[in-house]
Amino acid sequence: MTDSEDAFADIVFLAGSPNRIAVLSALSVDKPVDRHDLVEDLSISRVTVQRILDSLGSRGWVASEGRDYRITPIGEVIVEEFQSSLDTFESMERLSLVLPWLPAGFDVDLRRLSDARITLPTWSDSVAPVRRAAELCRNLDDLRVCASGVAPDVIRGIRDAAVEDRAEVEVVATASAIDVIRDDSTMRGWFADLGDAGGQVYEHPGHPYLIGLCDRTAVIGVNDDAGMPRGLIESTDTVAYEWVRSMFDQCREESEPVGDGAFSG
Repeated sequence: MTDSEDAFADIVFLAGSPNRIAVLSALSVDKPVDRHDLVEDLSISRVTVQRILDSLGSRGWVASEGRDYRITPIGEVIVEEFQSSLDTFESMERLSLVLPWLPAGFDVDLRRLSDARITLPTWSDSVAPVRRAAELCRNLDDLRVCASGVAPDVIRGIRDAAVEDRAEVEVVATASAIDVIRDDSTMRGWFADLGDAGGQVYEHPGHPYLIGLCDRTAVIGVNDDAGMPRGLIESTDTVAYEWVRSMFDQCREESEPVGDGAFSG
């Protein structure tokens, strides 16, 4: 077999069973590990653990001294690279579920989002992305939001960021969203509080974005064509952050400030 064929065979071996990567990961510590501890900690049968250790040892990824096993330098590289690839695949799998509804013009290399946190709705929690967006408004120094829709929990979170956390807050909302807020006495009161606390509100004729900057975290809300939440993406990647920042700045420049007293009464 060629070197590339050998390498491919090793990848297939490691990917062929979660137990193999679990054993190799469990050995990624600074001291040898007793194989009986592996059996107990991983809840894998003794026979299976021994078979895996033998296979890992034959590849030079682990070494043994009696019942104690330790990972080799090559094994450390293997487990780190494999786990990194696995994390990337998992991230891309989740990202694929929101990809059809990413904002128009989103031209960031998707690999930049490999470490992103993606909150998806579930059958038991259809508004999980909205709840997460509200949570992100807490304990901030700086909050900037573009909102093309209205979610009361998020509106309340924005208000609390300015009033309770004393964050600097800027909100760019569409004209239709502003109308909804003004027509609801509770949300109108929250925006009045926001203004009293120094928060800035801008009205845009109709931007398509659900984006935010929560300190140094870029946030992208994803809704489907019917307006239902499909996911919330959080990223600290600098390129993703700059894309969201530039979109926010553009929307703010295209907007008009909402004057004092606009939400009173």
